[in-house]
Amino acid sequence: AGMNFGDFTPMIDPSISIVPDSTAMYSVTFLASTPLRATPRVGTITWTEDDGTLFTLVLIANDAPPFHVHIGFPSEYWGRPGDKIATDLALQNAVPDSLGIDTLHGSLTWDPAIVTMTFDGAADTSIHLRSNEWPGTFQYDIFSDSVLTQPKPLINFIFQLQSNLEEGASTPVVDSVTLPGITEAYAPTESTTIFLDSVCGTVHLLAGGLPIANYIEQNIPNPFGGVSPVTTLTFNVDADNTIVTIRLLDPTGREMLRPVDRQPFARGTFQTTIDATTLPAGIYFYEFQANGEPPQMRKMSVE
Repeated sequence: AGMNFGDFTPMIDPSISIVPDSTAMYSVTFLASTPLRATPRVGTITWTEDDGTLFTLVLIANDAPPFHVHIGFPSEYWGRPGDKIATDLALQNAVPDSLGIDTLHGSLTWDPAIVTMTFDGAADTSIHLRSNEWPGTFQYDIFSDSVLTQPKPLINFIFQLQSNLEEGASTPVVDSVTLPGITEAYAPTESTTIFLDSVCGTVHLLAGGLPIANYIEQNIPNPFGGVSPVTTLTFNVDADNTIVTIRLLDPTGREMLRPVDRQPFARGTFQTTIDATTLPAGIYFYEFQANGEPPQMRKMSVE
């Protein structure tokens, strides 16, 4: 009985007799018959004893919201006309292995008048892909050899800004994902943005020769580590006493180096370097954060 009795399925034989001073085991299956509820679901089971006495057990189930699985890009991106931006679509949060997520179906959309996209393959050999693409849209199915549990890159992309753009151009890159066969989790739609930061050669967001935004450029050279063991990172600071942190991360998000650690800078343009002799060959990401603003992320390769 109870106002939500339909959500509970008791596995009890109504005619069962209980021997005095003995123990009987019952099971009750809970299966929500309606969408997520903010209030508890209540049901009851009532036993009638031989002397007519009633014994009632109250069942209360509280709905748990589905687990959020975040699939998207690590940051926003800036570039000049013709610039190429290498990035990864990634699983961005840890996921309980009990969910058993090993398959994703998704779709990326962007404005092809602002950027073109080149599909650069799976991020590692454990990821298998099936995809279709046309201007402004990339549809994909991901099949993983193992259950996805930890943040990791999934698909490599290269976006290239068109060469004929005007100041202020930008495009959202929207990722919509479904989790086939999974009812206890869902993937909300994620979005990042690719901005045109300047149409003037190597000048990045400058006013009177000084930066008007906090911004880090692509490292040069890239890749590095073979003929050139050291790469240079140039970054712009838009105000005096700006606290800057630059971190180097491996594809799992583990910090490898911190070339700049909460260091104050005056307004201007600065450089720091990374030496490949201390790093294994592979793909890395460097994160730039100034005064607590959302971090900017770029990708680099060590040979």
